[in-house]
Amino acid sequence: MSNQADILFYGSFEAERSWLGRKIRIEYPRPVAAPDTRVVMGDLGVILSLLRRDEQGLEGRGIVAFDSIGQDRLATEDAFLLSRAGVCLVSAIMSDAEAYKNMGLFKAVFAPAAVMFFPLMLEDFKQPSGRRPDEGSKRVVSPGRIWRDFETLRLAAERLERTIHVVTDLGRITLGPSRWIEPLDLMPFDQLCDFMAGSACVVVCTRPGNPAGQATAALSQYLGVPTVATDLPALCDCMGVPRSILMVPPEDPSSLADAIRKVQDDRELASGLSDAALKSSARLEAGAAGVMNDLLCSFGV
Repeated sequence: MSNQADILFYGSFEAERSWLGRKIRIEYPRPVAAPDTRVVMGDLGVILSLLRRDEQGLEGRGIVAFDSIGQDRLATEDAFLLSRAGVCLVSAIMSDAEAYKNMGLFKAVFAPAAVMFFPLMLEDFKQPSGRRPDEGSKRVVSPGRIWRDFETLRLAAERLERTIHVVTDLGRITLGPSRWIEPLDLMPFDQLCDFMAGSACVVVCTRPGNPAGQATAALSQYLGVPTVATDLPALCDCMGVPRSILMVPPEDPSSLADAIRKVQDDRELASGLSDAALKSSARLEAGAAGVMNDLLCSFGV
């Protein structure tokens, strides 16, 4: 593949790939230096940082930002900066997409969770798709860091008296002392996929009033791993009817513990969730491709 790419995507790894018939270069976030691409994409926080640093460097390019902040946390001055730069803001919460338009971000769109994490759809990441949890595995894993409800997770683990592996870079201090919480350092993407795919259950425990967790839930569905998640609009909007995810009320350690125990101990339930997850991921992937193709066409790419 030549160095001339159609899309520059700021992500957590570096690669050159093809997606939806376009060339895409994936890089770690860094100051814009006149990238030779027609479209720049990345997490909203990353795009805002780049705009604050050097708005001129992005002039004349299509800019797509994937919402990781939430409309109630987006500062007015940042909304103005995004609007002035003509940023297309992609949100996985339907009500947030509408609220952004009322803030002057007229290019805001609602899209499935798979769009938020669309590098998963690249060819190199097809390998782990559709794997089943290892036979007899009891491992529970909770990846992620943004707005996770670690206190509810800790209390649920104590009620279970079973270890929950938390993959995060926040460390033991933030998680709090608990004999049942095992903090793990952030992993390379392929290693994280293997770790999740070999687990009995993935837990997405988030706080009310934020858009967190869609990417982790989308990945667990893509891998076919039974998932327990907090019942919040961020997940319900992007997943549709969440038949593939066991949903529990927010800030309810007892319900969370009961749900994890059911998935660990009921093989028939776990198998049904796994089957439903794979069907859900196929729908998410199709939705992601459609939305992103329309966006790229609107930029002439």
